Amino acid sequence: MAPVLEHPDTRWLESHAHAWVERGFVSHEQADEILRFEQVFAPSPGTPAEARMPPLAELFVYLGLIFATVGATFVVTRFWDELPWAARLAIGMAVAVLGLTAGRLLRRVPEPAFTRLAGVADLAGTGGVALTAGVAAVMLGSDDPGVTALVAGPAAALAGLVLWRNTDRPLQLLSVVAGLAATIAGLGDVLSLDAPAWVFTLVLVPTGAAIVALAARQHLRPPTTAMLVGGVLAVGGAYALDDVSMGVGALAAMLVAGCLVAVGLRTKRTPVTVIATLLFLQSMTVALGQYLRGAGAALGLLVAGFVIVVVALRRIRPGSF
Repeated sequence: MAPVLEHPDTRWLESHAHAWVERGFVSHEQADEILRFEQVFAPSPGTPAEARMPPLAELFVYLGLIFATVGATFVVTRFWDELPWAARLAIGMAVAVLGLTAGRLLRRVPEPAFTRLAGVADLAGTGGVALTAGVAAVMLGSDDPGVTALVAGPAAALAGLVLWRNTDRPLQLLSVVAGLAATIAGLGDVLSLDAPAWVFTLVLVPTGAAIVALAARQHLRPPTTAMLVGGVLAVGGAYALDDVSMGVGALAAMLVAGCLVAVGLRTKRTPVTVIATLLFLQSMTVALGQYLRGAGAALGLLVAGFVIVVVALRRIRPGSF
């Protein structure tokens, strides 16, 4: 099937595809497929190609941002204790305003590299919001780190949620998760909660599994990031059972990670499959260290590994064995 649009109509499509992604109408992957189909990434002969940021230039932009951030952080933290509260509050507000404003401006440019940079800028702005809220909490007389986290965490989660809005913004989704984690940690510290390990398992494993399921059905975006978040939560919750009985948590984590590997393979999301496989191998190493005893067990493990390899090869190339 031939492309529907002719140049320069594809320029219109390219500029609008980014808006469709932002509104959640299509995913990044779907937008890329549409653009490739319409030959936006391979213009017809004689058509001048639109300027794009080279990958090396984008890399140097990130390196420059990292150097600037590290330098600014070093200078600020060096004199932080000597700064008046008004100056600390002003620094947090400045970071928030500059980051969020830069993110908004960068997203107006119909260019994937600028969209990625906008995500970084929004993340910095979210950090500024959290810093401002934390400084305000200390200004009001709270010296308890738990209270500070209980104030800064919801601020970061709310800012991230407004920026994310269930669209393909992975850094903003992660900022929501980080804000919620800080909020829960602060609440536990303030209330001096000392829950048994199985409570974390009962909460985290179903929550992580629900997130993975929703992401696999494209109800959470970006789906790959959401699936990784849910998978890590579920595996972490399974590990909590180690406090109940040594080795049980590792076995439970193996089971959860194995399920995540299957989901990654079924949805054809390579990052999920790779991370889940690493989690599975790590939990298996811990479990073997707990349960592997004697030469007989080692021999059984060797045979099982050989059988797995043979079965996998037969699935790849039927009739090869």
